[in-house]
Amino acid sequence: MKIKANPSILFLYGLTLTILAFTLRKLNPLAFSSLLNLSIGLVLGFRKYRFLIAAFLLSLVGVAVNALIFAGGEPVYHIGCLVIRSGAITGFIEVSLRLALMFSATLIFSSLTNPRDLLRSLESELGLPKQVSFTVSLSLRLLKIFETDIREIQAVRKSRGLRTTPITPSDWDSFLSPLLSLGLERGRWIGIATELRGFSLRKVKKTCLKLGFVDFLLLTLMLIQVLASLLF
Repeated sequence: MKIKANPSILFLYGLTLTILAFTLRKLNPLAFSSLLNLSIGLVLGFRKYRFLIAAFLLSLVGVAVNALIFAGGEPVYHIGCLVIRSGAITGFIEVSLRLALMFSATLIFSSLTNPRDLLRSLESELGLPKQVSFTVSLSLRLLKIFETDIREIQAVRKSRGLRTTPITPSDWDSFLSPLLSLGLERGRWIGIATELRGFSLRKVKKTCLKLGFVDFLLLTLMLIQVLASLLF
């Protein structure tokens, strides 16, 4: 059974989760929202976005290393010459939950809509400027292309005898440079192609916002999480 949701409601839900990820200061509501939405996101997007899930897990390794090196606090564990401090544990949990909340918003949002429906809904139902709607819709369309670019860069690195997964700063430099170059070049030609097809002259027809059961469920979840962030 295919789950259907209004793209505008999905956009508002994802935007709310992102705001909560940056603004929540207490650990309890942050953990509640992160674990709730991550569970939903993994159920919806596990098959389609396995590569992004793997990238998210890899990012947690970087968060852990950063916490071990830079965090302060009282020593809690000693593993050989490695000292794990209380600040490292707290910092790792907090940053991981924030990343998980933003990542779950991406999984839920991208799993329940497509770029064409999203563009039409944001323009006609939510009333966003068409430039903003197009940018949001384009980012969703480029998600799979971004995954393909990463796989191709990894294949090239492997053929050159380099690590496919970047670890050191030099690895990240050689990994991100071609990725950024590809993104800039693709963005330039997408802009040219869009204008050639008359994007600036296209008129938008306003329509009423249509809500279904899934939309009311998302709005309810959004309200619960906002209230939890205020009360706890």
